[in-house]
Amino acid sequence: MLAIEADALHLARRGQRPRPAPADVVERAVNQRPSLSDEQRRAVHAITTGDAPVALVVGHAGAGKTFALDAARAAWQASGHEVIGGALAARAARQLQTGSGIKSSTIAGLR
Repeated sequence: MLAIEADALHLARRGQRPRPAPADVVERAVNQRPSLSDEQRRAVHAITTGDAPVALVVGHAGAGKTFALDAARAAWQASGHEVIGGALAARAARQLQTGSGIKSSTIAGLR
């Protein structure tokens, strides 16, 4: 599992650096989801307005990570980005896609 994660990080780092989403676009996406908590809002802003090739959202099961990623997806797409998701397990990829609207597959399937 660690080798797969390391490979995914390597692939992400060697790709183009993302353009940050404009703050007003992110704010609009966040405001369209009024049930987002302050912590979720901060996470969405952090991952959509930076230019890091990899951004992590960490939290316990049921914390609302996938719901927050729906707002991030909306902001990225409104900014002209193609959004894809990757997960170690196929089940996790399906849950990510269903919950966030992000087209997702296993990390191995992204190659």
